[in-house]
Amino acid sequence: MSRPLRTAALAIAAAIPACAFAFAAEYASSICSTLASTHVSGSALEGDLSRRAWTNSIESLDSSRMVFLADDLDFLEPYGERIGADVEKGDFSFALAARTIYRKRLFECVRYATNLLEKADFKFDGGEFRPDRSGGRWPADVAEREAVWRGMLANEALEEYLDCETGGVKAACRKVADDLLEEYRIEIETGREMILEEFLESIVASYDAHTAYFSKEAYRMFRSEMSLELCGIGAQWQLKDGEAKITRVIPGGPLDKAGGVKASDRIVAVSPDGESKPVKLSGRTQNEISAMFSGERGTRLAIEVRRADGTLKRYDLERDIIPLDDLRAYSRVENVDSFGRPVKTGYLRLDTFYGGEAGHSGTRACSEDVAAELEKFRSAGVEGVLFDLRGNPGGSLEDAVKIIGLFVEGGPAVRMKGRGPDVSLPVPEAPPLCDKPLVVLVDMGSASAGELVPATLQDLGRAVIAGDRRTFGKGSAQTVVEFEDGEEGAVIATQGRFYRITGSSTQFKGVAADVTLPSLCDDSAYTGEEGLKFPLPWNSIEGERFEPAWDLRKFAPELVRRSAKRLADRKDWKEHLDAVAWAKSTARGRVLPLDVAGRKILREKDAQIDARLERQSVLFDVENRGERKPGEDIVLDEAMQVLCDLVELNAGRTLPRRIRSEAAPSSLLDGIDDD
Repeated sequence: MSRPLRTAALAIAAAIPACAFAFAAEYASSICSTLASTHVSGSALEGDLSRRAWTNSIESLDSSRMVFLADDLDFLEPYGERIGADVEKGDFSFALAARTIYRKRLFECVRYATNLLEKADFKFDGGEFRPDRSGGRWPADVAEREAVWRGMLANEALEEYLDCETGGVKAACRKVADDLLEEYRIEIETGREMILEEFLESIVASYDAHTAYFSKEAYRMFRSEMSLELCGIGAQWQLKDGEAKITRVIPGGPLDKAGGVKASDRIVAVSPDGESKPVKLSGRTQNEISAMFSGERGTRLAIEVRRADGTLKRYDLERDIIPLDDLRAYSRVENVDSFGRPVKTGYLRLDTFYGGEAGHSGTRACSEDVAAELEKFRSAGVEGVLFDLRGNPGGSLEDAVKIIGLFVEGGPAVRMKGRGPDVSLPVPEAPPLCDKPLVVLVDMGSASAGELVPATLQDLGRAVIAGDRRTFGKGSAQTVVEFEDGEEGAVIATQGRFYRITGSSTQFKGVAADVTLPSLCDDSAYTGEEGLKFPLPWNSIEGERFEPAWDLRKFAPELVRRSAKRLADRKDWKEHLDAVAWAKSTARGRVLPLDVAGRKILREKDAQIDARLERQSVLFDVENRGERKPGEDIVLDEAMQVLCDLVELNAGRTLPRRIRSEAAPSSLLDGIDDD
């Protein structure tokens, strides 16, 4: 049987029964009412929010804008005004209509694609393809759509051609066709529960970039991550270009034990049961992918990994409980050569603002762990501290405020505004554990609590901020609303906004570095909060009355001058900046050459960037927390020199004592996280 006929046979199952969503009416209505009563906007799902939900639903099906035709969207457009009202009544006709049309159009596309791939007439000798079509228009007709598909298929076939050891163009085209048929089979076999979950995700996400619906499986994983215990493959990853880009392999986890997988490698397909054919991750949400990775301890799964050099390898794994102890705060004392003598410094690293959770043995809050590390510094007599928050995505707001209190004595920490009065969250009234000069190292991956802590320390004059030009820019707080104690999932709703004690929001703007040290995160792939869909706008409120805790920021201009002079003639720093520039130029809107020579050059340069990211990643692993070698982490090397300069300029002073202020009740923090 030919591939087109196989596709036609599969199309029989594409129809969705009209009663598919009848069971979910009460559940969906409950979600809508929860959002209206909890979200900071106080808005019901109507007007602009209803139209946003329509957009989310369409783009969740066809984010690449290469399946639907413009006429299809015209037909579906009237639903955009009434999604909220329909869902409140238990009417899911829009989800039904959109999915039915999508499956019809997808069948047409796969039929065209398999016919084209069967000819295997790609020459790979010229042309180009732009994979990111988000924000563009949908094809006006079939001819325009087929032109888009031909470019996409040529690109996929070229990737497979370069990966294939034998078989040439024909084998590459056959692999692409088989993958398309498998993706189509998965789509038409998608059941009502998954269709409903995707529709609910689209509805909930219309409120803002961080309000989200979690199915029961996705919510279970979320709770595990917050308590530093996880059952899965043992990797941290980010969804990028339809693949799970590994940012860290957890030591001792299944992926680490399998061997050969590194940070910057990409998981491109998963077999959740370890037996069925791996499913490509393209087009799937982060929650869906997380659910595929996680499962009961001892169950099997298989993944396909694309390495930095472009080769593919399958790994058969067994899920296991992964105590993420290597994500805990840790420190080391370093003697850094500067201005003619060794300077005793303390290096403190925090990956995430985790909180303790009952039922997980040995789990402590990050504020307790950070306090323990600072006690070590005090005993060792360090002259200054570098607090590394690079890549820290946030977490427990309560612990973030407590950590600020380890460096300052009392006073305001952060402002928060929800649907009620403004709330000032204070620093605990207790002598700080650290009274030495402080440099906080951040990057574009530092978000939420990971930028609120440096923001407050910067505003109080307590620290100098070094790193990327600014942090991510997430200025909102979320709360979790469970359904049936989490057994039916949960909604994470934006409950309020964060503000610096100056009154300025961290939303969009983030925290600007006093001393800029660009990293590979500082590129257009990390546009920050403003690059997300439907982010809250920036605003400001009246600031706090506060007295600076110290005056360390007055040294910033001299620190910048010294750093620039030191780095001006360093060859390795120039190479680093060249890598950052390359990452910026290719991260967004990249155009891929469709010739073999051009694609090989692109792969080689991408592999060089990935190798740099890999070297950076492994430095955070448990076995590499002792002494580090110069040049392993060039940004950290220079940040340490900035700290030494600060120690010298500060001339031995310690944090001045301050008059204590009245503390607000700790209950203001209850139930609030920044994720």
